[in-house]
Amino acid sequence: MRKNRILYLCFLTFTIILGIYKDGYISTILFYFALLLPIVSLSLILFTMASFRLLETVDQRIVVKGDVITYTYEISNHTKLLFCPMTIKFTDSKILFKDTVLGDEDEFILYPDEVKKAVKKVDCRYRGSYNIGIQSISIRDFFNLFTIKFKSTENPKILVYPKIRELVQVDKYSSLIESTESIVSKTKKDPSIFSNVRDYQSGDPLKSIHWKLSAKQGELMVKENEGNINSRTKIIINCDSLPFSFEQNVVMQDYIIECVVATIKYLLENNTPIYLSYYKFDSQFISGSTNNDFGQFYNALANMMFSGKEFINIMKKELGSFKQYASLMIFTPYITKELSEYIILNRTKIPDINVYIINENKCEVSSCLSVQDKQPLVELLSNNIKIYKISYENELCRLEVA
Repeated sequence: MRKNRILYLCFLTFTIILGIYKDGYISTILFYFALLLPIVSLSLILFTMASFRLLETVDQRIVVKGDVITYTYEISNHTKLLFCPMTIKFTDSKILFKDTVLGDEDEFILYPDEVKKAVKKVDCRYRGSYNIGIQSISIRDFFNLFTIKFKSTENPKILVYPKIRELVQVDKYSSLIESTESIVSKTKKDPSIFSNVRDYQSGDPLKSIHWKLSAKQGELMVKENEGNINSRTKIIINCDSLPFSFEQNVVMQDYIIECVVATIKYLLENNTPIYLSYYKFDSQFISGSTNNDFGQFYNALANMMFSGKEFINIMKKELGSFKQYASLMIFTPYITKELSEYIILNRTKIPDINVYIINENKCEVSSCLSVQDKQPLVELLSNNIKIYKISYENELCRLEVA
C-alpha cells in the first residue's frame, strides 16, 4: 500500500509539472483525474462498508473440547455496484484455531447482487467461553491507496466444556499422591462399611449422624465409612486474571481446569468428600462426595471465569476452616511470589498441601511461562511443599513431581 501511495504521489507530481510546462486539454484531464482518484477510491470504500451485510452462525453453541462444529458466514452485496476488495480475519486464530481453516484469511470481491457463503469446520481445542468467527473485515480500494477496517462486534459465542480425562493410576493403595511420580491412587476400601465416628462438622449430611451415640454423648457424632476416612479434600483454584494475551490465557486456563476435572472425577469415584473453592464475582464453593455430585462440579468448571485478584483473599478465608480437611490441593498456572510467601508463612496451619502448576515444557504457551520468576517455586520446594506439574498424554492427565 505504501508503494502504491508513493506511485500515486509521483503521478500527481507529474501531472502538475506537465500542466505547468505544457498546458492543454490532456494535461488538464490528467491533473483532475489524479486529483479526484483518492476521493473516488475513498468514496467506494465507504459505500462498500455501509452496504455489505454479514451473517454468522454456528451449528452448536455448547460443545465438549475436541468436538468439531460447523461455522458459516455469509456476506452479501444487494446493490447494483461492484464492491471494493475485502479481506476477512478470524478471531484469535493463531492459537485457539491453529491448523484449521479458520486460521487462514479470506479475500474476495463481491459483484452486484452476489452473496458469498463459506462453511468451515472448526476443531474446538480449548475449554472456555469465547467468540468465534470474523474479527475484522479490511476493505481496500482498487488502487490500494486506502484501507478501512470494520470490526465485527456480534460474533457467535460458544461454550466449550473441558475434556474428561483419566488420571494415571497405580494398582496399590497409597496416599493421595504417589511419592515418586505424583499419581493419584485408587482406594480399594469399601465405602459402605462403617468404621469410625467423629464430631459433627458443618455440611455433613444428616443421614451420616450416629443418633444413638449422639444422644449418649450429648453432642452430634457422625459415622465415617471405610472408603472416606481421613480423606476429606479441599481444592482451591487460582482464578485471578492472567497477564498474557487472550489466547494464551485460554490455553493456560484449559490446562488447569482439565486437571481439576480429572482429579475431582477420580476422588468422587473413590468416595472422597470434596470442597471446591474459587472466585466468580464473589467467593464460590461446591461440595460433594459421590459420583452423582460430579455434574455440578463439571458444569461450574466449564463456566469458570478467570478475573480479578482475589486468590490470596480466598486462601486466607479458606484456611480459617481448614481443620475440617485432611489435605489441601491448590491449582494455579504458575507460582507467584505472593503465593509462595503466603504458603510458607502459614505452613503450620496446613498439614498436607499439594500445589499443581502447568508443565511449561509440554504446553503450547511455554514461551510466556518460561520467563516467569522461578524463585517462588524454589522457595516452596526448599520448605518441603509438594509441587506437581500438569501435562497430558493421549487421554490421560499426568502429574509429575517438580
